[in-house]
Amino acid sequence: MPYERKEFPYPLKVGADIRSVQNLQQLSDDLFHGIDFVMIDCCNALNFRDESTICTRDIPLSRPDTCVSSGWWMNNIVLKISSYLTQCDSAYEHIRRRSEAIMEQEINLAMHLAVGYILLDMPRSDKIDNFAAVLNRYLSNPTLQQKFVIRLTVPEEEKEAEKLYQKYLELKQLCEYPIMLSVCLSFSGELQIPD
Repeated sequence: MPYERKEFPYPLKVGADIRSVQNLQQLSDDLFHGIDFVMIDCCNALNFRDESTICTRDIPLSRPDTCVSSGWWMNNIVLKISSYLTQCDSAYEHIRRRSEAIMEQEINLAMHLAVGYILLDMPRSDKIDNFAAVLNRYLSNPTLQQKFVIRLTVPEEEKEAEKLYQKYLELKQLCEYPIMLSVCLSFSGELQIPD
């Protein structure tokens, strides 16, 4: 159901960004009459992992993959990687290593679920080299079926918005301009529509 507006020369998709959900099937049934997709966290937001639990299955990562059909995972669900837990370019090695492991763990889970799109927030830090390296390991895989989407939260100040755009261009360059990398714009303020 593309969302059509005369201001945009292309069809838009409308989705819901869900912070927490107990019953994904019920949510899907309730919401899917007016939207095209649902964005949900890949893993439980309270699931803090460290070096001792990342490689084990001692704590549940997420809901079971059978809670909705495989077609729903592929066509209607966008999985969000836990960006608030990941700081791949931290100055501290233990945080960097844990962040990279969490990011890889969640991307692997998303690939297991066969979702069509995996969403990552643009890192808050100025440096993005390690973040790009982890992402590029997946993007350089010729058998990759998923598309990665980088969410850019566009600030109100033009100078900050330009800085964010330059960081996105740097990310694309570090990842060698992959076709499986898209962008999702999230606006934090009121948009001024030009005359």
